[in-house]
Amino acid sequence: MINWQYDYKKLLQEMDDFSIQIADEAFSQVWIYTKKMIQAHAEAMRPESMPSEEALSLAWSQFESTFDEQDDEAILSLAGIVIHLVNTVPLGKTRTFHDAIEIAFTMARGFSRQEAIEEHQSIVQEVNAMIAMPYTSPSSLIVVDGGKS
Repeated sequence: MINWQYDYKKLLQEMDDFSIQIADEAFSQVWIYTKKMIQAHAEAMRPESMPSEEALSLAWSQFESTFDEQDDEAILSLAGIVIHLVNTVPLGKTRTFHDAIEIAFTMARGFSRQEAIEEHQSIVQEVNAMIAMPYTSPSSLIVVDGGKS
């Protein structure tokens, strides 16, 4: 059996690059804070028998899960860290941040950068197509027989 782990180092590299690209001091400081807090979270939840690297991998995958509000694996203690990071994204950079972090998450799950970009673009196109579809309301109601006999 393959011992697969979340490749958080790809996530960190992609988001480090994003932080450098946008050159916003407040965001850079909060990104550094985020990395330190996830590292602290990893150490706090790590059993003695678990290697530190595995705990970091798990902690960063939990960080990703926390972005998904519908995910049952979201960790409440990480929510504040996520909110703090998201709220520090500079005005006008929200879409760029979203793209960067989604690509970074996909890379951490084992995709190459190019595959992650393509996957993200595909999802964005699907969402945009759904948004562009006009809503059509039913023109008439139909009574359907059914129920208890």
